[in-house]
Amino acid sequence: MSVCFFPSRIAAFVCLLCVFACTWLPHSRSYVIVNSVSWSVTNEVEEELDSSSTEDALPALLEDTISIWKQSYPASAFKEDRETKTRPASDRSKQISSPSRMFSYKRESNVGTESPSPPQAAVARHQKMARSARVLAHHSKWGFLATVSTQDLIVGVPFGHVLLISDGPIDNGTGDPFIYASPKASFISDLLKNPVASLTIADLDADVCKSITEEDDPQTAVLTLTGQMVTVQPEEVDFAKKALFSRHPVMRKLSPIAGWLLMKMKTEHVHVTDCYGKAFTIKMEDYYRA
Repeated sequence: MSVCFFPSRIAAFVCLLCVFACTWLPHSRSYVIVNSVSWSVTNEVEEELDSSSTEDALPALLEDTISIWKQSYPASAFKEDRETKTRPASDRSKQISSPSRMFSYKRESNVGTESPSPPQAAVARHQKMARSARVLAHHSKWGFLATVSTQDLIVGVPFGHVLLISDGPIDNGTGDPFIYASPKASFISDLLKNPVASLTIADLDADVCKSITEEDDPQTAVLTLTGQMVTVQPEEVDFAKKALFSRHPVMRKLSPIAGWLLMKMKTEHVHVTDCYGKAFTIKMEDYYRA
């Protein structure tokens, strides 16, 4: 009777294992070894490993501070390792370290700690925009001057004016545009109260945005100079007249009796806008050096 009962207990145990496997395995997580590393594990660390059950704690315990890494051992080595634990302490003291073991865990990427490469492309693009800004400032004949209005009903509101401009004779551009203005112009009263203004310059003779082929290399479409509009000093009057009259001959016919004013933009900030509408700041030294 006992002989028949013993196989039935084994069959019941096997059935129980099958039920356990079918129930537990679908919910288990799968692991992928992202990097296999072998450590030489000392006896002290080994005791901590036996008491640690979480995977997150393993990497901190596996730092090898006394010896170099060694290759991993086959599974049979672990059996021998357990046998050495049962030997007297004198025998175990002869061993330097236990067999190395393999673990898998998530490693933090070291990309963030690496120093980024010099932004050569950004520097080249900045220099290209600075050159384009000077080209616009020198070859454009028209500009859009925005001032803070002092007119009734729109006091304090930005107000724009289209003006003839020139930053110098055709062979000598300065980057600072000159204007020839009538004292009766509305923006003159604006500037007397607040000389800060912005002068926007665009190439009205050519649509540069038609040549765009890549978004990473947009063309400079608009230049905006921000600063103060000031009266040209006496020592610079002749140069300002040459700059304006050489580009706009009609100005020679304006009567000097009307008291026309020679003014210039004292630039403090330079911005360029690409064909996608994004504005970029250009360093003053780069703008004047271009």
